[in-house]
Amino acid sequence: MPLVGTAAKPFSSLSSYTTRRRQSLEVCSAVSRAPNPVCRSRKDSTKGGLTERGKAMHKRQLRGMYIPKEALKYHFDPREVSQDTYLLCILRWGETGTPWSHWVKNYRYHAEVYFLEKIFQTRKSSKNINCSITWYLSWSPCAKCCRKILNFLKKHSYVSIKIHVARLFRIDDKETRQNLKNLGSLVGVTVSVMEIEDYTKCWKTFIRGHADGDSWIVGLKSEIRKNRLKFQGIFKDLPFIKS
Repeated sequence: MPLVGTAAKPFSSLSSYTTRRRQSLEVCSAVSRAPNPVCRSRKDSTKGGLTERGKAMHKRQLRGMYIPKEALKYHFDPREVSQDTYLLCILRWGETGTPWSHWVKNYRYHAEVYFLEKIFQTRKSSKNINCSITWYLSWSPCAKCCRKILNFLKKHSYVSIKIHVARLFRIDDKETRQNLKNLGSLVGVTVSVMEIEDYTKCWKTFIRGHADGDSWIVGLKSEIRKNRLKFQGIFKDLPFIKS
C-alpha cells in the first residue's frame, strides 16, 4: 500500500526499476572486487623486478624508457614553468657495464625520492661494485630532496652521481641554497645547469628511434646562460661549475 499522498507505481514500471537497481548493484559489487592498481601498489611487491606501484606508474605513463617528444620539449625548456618534475636517468654498474636509461615523473613521491627508494633498489647489484648515476632533472632538487640524496650517498659510498638541471627551483630560498651547496660539496657529486650538449644527449637517449627535430635546443642558450650564472652564485667556492 503506498504512503498517504503518493501515487502507486504501475507494476511494469516497478519491475523495470527493480531490474535496473539490481544491475547497478551488480556493477558496483564487481568494481569493488576489482584490484585497484594505485592502492595495490602500496604493497610494493617486487615480483618480476618491478614493484606494483611501478607497474601502476608505467600504466599511467609516469615512468618508462622513452619519453614523448613534446614532454621533453616542454618540461625541460627553462623558459617554461611546468608544475611537474621529470627525472631522466642513465645508470651504469662498473666501468664496462651496459648503461640503463629510464625516466620518471613525480607522482605522490618526488621524482628524486622515487628513484632512490624504488627504482634503484630493484636495479642495484648484489655486489657493491661502483655505480655511476646521471640525472637530468626538469627542476633542481628542493631542500628536502637534497637531504634525501645526501643521506642516500652517505649510505652507498660506491655510488657517484651527476645532476644536471633545466630549471632552478626556489633558488633564492636560503634553505634550498644551503642544501644544494651541501649536496654539491660531497665527494662524488656534481650538480650543474643543463648545457646544450646535455639536451642533445637526452634527445638521442630518451626519444625513441633517435628522432630528428632537436633544433629547438639552440633557442635555449640565453636562458641556460642566465641559470648558469645564478647557480654559480651558490657553488662559486666549488671547482666543478663551468665558468
